[in-house]
Order: sequence, then structure tokens, then C-alpha cells
Amino acid sequence: MDPQLFSQPLTDYNLDGLTSKDGVVETLPFLSLNLDDEYIIKNLHDAIEDSQDWYNNVTKFNLRNKRLKNEQMLEGKHLQEHKLYRHQTPYIDSELFVGVDSIMAYVTAQTPRAEVYPASDKDESKVMATDLEQYMHAHSDKFDLPRKMEGAVYNMVGKYIGLLKLRWDPLYGKNGEIVPEVVDPNFVIVDKNAKLGENPRFICHVLKDTIEGLVAKFPEKSDEILALANIKRRGKKNVTAEVVYREVWFTYWDEDNKPQEAVAWYTSNVVLHKCKDPNYLYDNEGANFLDAPMKPFIPFNITNDGSNWIDKNNALEQAIPQQDILNKLGRQIIDNLATANGFKVLDSHAMSSEDAQNFTGDPNQLLIVKTKPNQSVRDVIEQLPPQIVSSELISYAQEVRQVLHGILGTPSQFTGSSEDETKTASEALMIKNQASGRQDKIVRSVDYAMNRYFQFLAQMITVWYTDTHYATVNGGDGNFDFIEMHKDKVEAGMTVRVQSGTTLPFDKSRQEAVAMNLVKEGLLSPYDVYKLLHMDNPQKLYDNFMKWKQDPQQLAMDVSNNEADRQALVDWTELMAGKQPEQREDASFEYVEQMRKKMISDEFLNAKKPIQSSVIKFVNKALDSLEVRTEMDNISKQEEQSPPQPPLPPQVAATGLPPVMQMPFGQPAPGQAPMGQGMPPQAMPQPQQGSPIQAIMQAQLPTPGAAAPNLGATQPQVNAGNVGQMPPF
Repeated sequence: MDPQLFSQPLTDYNLDGLTSKDGVVETLPFLSLNLDDEYIIKNLHDAIEDSQDWYNNVTKFNLRNKRLKNEQMLEGKHLQEHKLYRHQTPYIDSELFVGVDSIMAYVTAQTPRAEVYPASDKDESKVMATDLEQYMHAHSDKFDLPRKMEGAVYNMVGKYIGLLKLRWDPLYGKNGEIVPEVVDPNFVIVDKNAKLGENPRFICHVLKDTIEGLVAKFPEKSDEILALANIKRRGKKNVTAEVVYREVWFTYWDEDNKPQEAVAWYTSNVVLHKCKDPNYLYDNEGANFLDAPMKPFIPFNITNDGSNWIDKNNALEQAIPQQDILNKLGRQIIDNLATANGFKVLDSHAMSSEDAQNFTGDPNQLLIVKTKPNQSVRDVIEQLPPQIVSSELISYAQEVRQVLHGILGTPSQFTGSSEDETKTASEALMIKNQASGRQDKIVRSVDYAMNRYFQFLAQMITVWYTDTHYATVNGGDGNFDFIEMHKDKVEAGMTVRVQSGTTLPFDKSRQEAVAMNLVKEGLLSPYDVYKLLHMDNPQKLYDNFMKWKQDPQQLAMDVSNNEADRQALVDWTELMAGKQPEQREDASFEYVEQMRKKMISDEFLNAKKPIQSSVIKFVNKALDSLEVRTEMDNISKQEEQSPPQPPLPPQVAATGLPPVMQMPFGQPAPGQAPMGQGMPPQAMPQPQQGSPIQAIMQAQLPTPGAAAPNLGATQPQVNAGNVGQMPPF
């Protein structure tokens, strides 16, 4: 027997030896960022090789062989056909794949939703928390996070750990981007001493890239990289050679005995780059979201006793023997069914072996045999009856299939097959609910991993979003919100977590039907209806419903005010941080009013004078724009409201003369004095009511710094005295 495929059960030499020892057990390689490149490579390499050998040891994890076996079973490579007889059918019943695929479809049905809690009760904190939550959801949609979760869950089941990784890509888009990716655990080596939930001493990610790709990533090491491939002169053809290199994230202790996080990239004898953890802000660089640095790998674990970072066992490994038995039984059934016509036995004297090979059993085939005198043909050719497939064999195969899915927790009602059609709908639903409960463990594992994912995403934003990034999300009120995200908008003290079970599917039709029946009976409030119908922002929908019942016009104004308030708070945050946001186009009255309220707060009054001056200048520009647009809008409205001029009578229009000249003598036209007399003041021609002339004559030009007059009865007047007239500092 091959020793690499055999692992002794219930034996752990590492544990057995540890319980009987004391003092120094093992000397680990020394890790530090301050070592010379030569020693960094040697010590990292020794630590990596030691852990890799320990995991692959058949008396420890036997990780390599178990992963290979699981991978073959999930890919349908259950047997080696060269070991079968020619007449045997390479039968495979891929129940393992059906079960695992059903689990993945169940636990990754939806995009996980992050919840962000504000750092305080201030309005700006609430706005920033809402924006971060919406941006994270948009970021998940942008990079198709559910598909990446599927890969991580698949690796968790088949390779004893799933991994997502977040990295900063400066070449992605205009300002760079935080990119999530699925990492194959086969290319990751973790410290053998790391326990579940701990920060491993090191994580090594084995990567591959071309010469030109490495030169682009590490331009300061271009000469050494070219020397690795013996390239003396760089050309278009000789830079496409692929190079394997290692990215190692490790923890070391500094001179003050404090843990520090670092990363190093190296290949062969060249350290491509080394530095402290680039995903963390250090002294005087800003505030972090996380309390301590974190390696950029998000682990997914399912069956773990806490003794190691990688799972030792899982349901797939336990179900593989049942799959082997099922394949063998299925192959026996198929082979027996293939002999349904029975067997023919020929007398060797009646036919040669060559002729017997050509006897196919074709009904129209001629058969010539030699018989002895007085010997019947029936004596030289005999038809044996076929083998009958026993009912016990078929029943046992079905039992093995049920045991296999029982281990995985995926009965036929869960996988969608029709094996139990005889059961009632209630029984089938009960079995499906029980199976869903079996998957709750995986759901909790996914929720825990995604909690770490979104927390680390918030940390990455605080480090790398030095430029503003944008996202468009559905605001839930028929409009779209444009979210601006910057590192300064991730406030210290925010809390991020994942809504429990948001990745699971739900029976929409059943819940909606129940909700509508309860509504008919008057047993459900509108708020609960919105929740049971799975609508976004049920509280907002309920608030809008109550406003619409009381005052529909006020609801329309509130919707506009909310958007203006959000924009004002976003700009206010940047202004108070000493930045200069872009001026809002078509700033509304509500926007300016919100700014005015913030300018009479202690936050503004206690701010530095340069910031106060910058705020006043910014708000004055918005106010000037509002004044001009308000005046022009009201003039336009008055023109639209002026009565149309009545047409002239046909006999008057036919003369082609002005109306005043067509009046008979002795009857002066309105607004015209008789001949030789002056016109009284009350008879002076007045501008037509509602005309632009009248609006301009009646309007008083605003004094410098004052607000424009209120020209429209329906438009609220901007109280500019608190903003526009504030003297600069």
C-alpha cells in the first residue's frame, strides 16, 4: 500500500509528544523586517517549508492527499477506467456534486448586506454611516461578490478552508480600486501553529506573473528581475516568460517587544519589495477603522475544533465512501441489465473460435455449424437465461444514496429531485426545513467571514481612498442616490457588521400570500406589510405613507429636502475638514437653509478662521446662484400667467392702421387725451399686468450682500441675512 495514501487513525504524534514534554520544543525561524534580504528570504522560506511539510504529513493533516481526493470526486473523476474489465461500464452517480452544488446555491443565494452604525447621534455621522453602507453594497454589486462567495464556499467544502482576499489595485479605473478576489487554498501556506480566529504568524501566497508584469509592479528591481531570466536586453518577446514569486504577510516583534505587521515579495534570491503592512495607517498618518493591522485574507471555516486555522474534517470527506459504494452498486446493476438477452454457449467442435467471434446474434444472420451424426443443433448451441437484478440490490443502492445526502444534509426535497413524490406537500416541506437547519452551520460560517470582509473593506477605504470614489445606488424612493466615498467619510467609532442570514433565499410567494391575507383581515399594519413583502427601507415607506395621508404636498417637499440636506451635510463635512468641495449645480433653497443652520452651530463658531472664511465664501456662491435663478424663474412665471391679447375685429384689422388712428374724432382712445389737452396722471399708460416691464419696474434691485426680492408668492424667500451678509474674517 502506498504510504502517502494511508493515515493512521486516532494518532497525532505532535499532540502525543507535546503532552509528555516541557521546556523548549521547537526553534522557529526568526522573522523581522530589519534583516538583510538574504536572511529574510532564508528565514521565510524555512518557516514556509516547515509548515507545508507538517500539513501534508500523513500522520498530521494529510492535507495534499485529502484535497486531491475531494477534488477528483467533485469533478466526477471517481474511478480509473484502466482498472476495469473491458465489459464493465464506467458508471458514476455524481450525488456528491449534486449535494455540494445544492448547498452552495442555498447559502450564497443573495448578496450579503452590511449594516453600518454611526459613531454618534450627530446628523453628519448618520449620513456618513448611511453613505458607507450604501457604498459597500454598491461595491459588492460592482465586483459580483456572490460569485466570489461561491468560490470561497466551494473551497471551504472541498479544500478545508475558503479564502477571499482584498487588495489595492492602483491601475483599476481612474483613481485605483479595492479589488476582492477568490484565492485557491492550494497556493496558500499558513503557519502550522495558528489556531482558529487567531492572527497567523505568517501567510504565504504563491503567485505567478510575467517578467514584464513584475517589472511593472516593482520597477526599482527591474535589473534583478531581468537577470532572473538571463535577459541582457529587454525586448518584446523575451519579457513574456512567467515567474513564480511569493507574497508573505508576517508578524514580527520590534525592539520595544510590540508586534508589527509586514509584507515581503521575493523570488529566488531577490527581494522584490518589503515594507510594513501597507493597509494600515501609522503615527500621524490618520485614524484607522480597525484597532490593529490585519492580514488581507478572509477565512471561511465550517468544521473546526479550534485547534488550527484549517479544518481537519468535513461532511464531504465523510460522504466519499458512500459515493464509492454507490458507484460500485450502480455498475453492478448496469452490467446485469446489459445481459438481458442471456448468454449463448457453443460446442467447440461445431464452430471455430474465429467463427464464434463473428456470431453477433443478428436475427437475419446465417449460422453454419457442424454436428455429429444424429446430433441435434440444440445440442451444440444453448441459450442461457439472463441474470436477474435483485430487488435487494436496487433497494440497497437507494439506501446508500439517502445515507450520502443525510451526511451532507441535502435530501431530495432540498436538491429539487423527484424521488419522494409520494410524500405529501406538508411532509416534503418539513423535510426541506429540517435540511435547511442542517445548513445553518454553513450560514453562520459565511456570516462570520463576511463580517471580517466588510470590516477590512472599511479599513482599506480609510487607507487607500485618498481620492473621491463614486457609486450610484437606488434610493428606494424612485430616485437614484449618487454616493461619494472618501477616506475622511469613514468616521472613527463606526461599527460594521453583516445582517444575519442575508445570503439565504426565502420563499417570497408564500410570505407575500400570507401578508396579503392578513391585510384583508385587518390584522397587519402597513409597516409590517412592507417588511413581509421584502421591500427595501420599510420604515421609510411607512413614514412616506403617513405623510401622504396627512399632506401629499408636504411629502413631495420632504423628499426634495432630504436630498438637499444630505448633499449639504456631505459638503459641510468636507468644508470643516479644510477641503474645498465642488460647487453644487442648481443649489436649492433647502440646501442653503441647511448650510445656514450649520453656520449658527458651535461647530462652526469654534472652527478656525480660515475654515470659517472658506465656508462663508462657499455658501455665498451658492446663495448668489440661488438669487439669480429665483428672480429669473419668477419673471418667467409672470410671463406665462399674463392674459393673451384679444384679436382685432376683422374690419379694423383690414385697414392696416394702428387702433388709435381708427378711433372717430371726439372719442379719444383709452389712455389718450383729447386734442389740445394734457393727459391726467391716472390716465397714463401702465405696463400690462404680469409683463416683464412691470416686474422689472416693481422690483427693487438688491443692495450688495442682500437677498433678491421675493418675486413669486409660491417661492419661499431666502433669509440671506444670516449668511450672505456675514462679513468675511
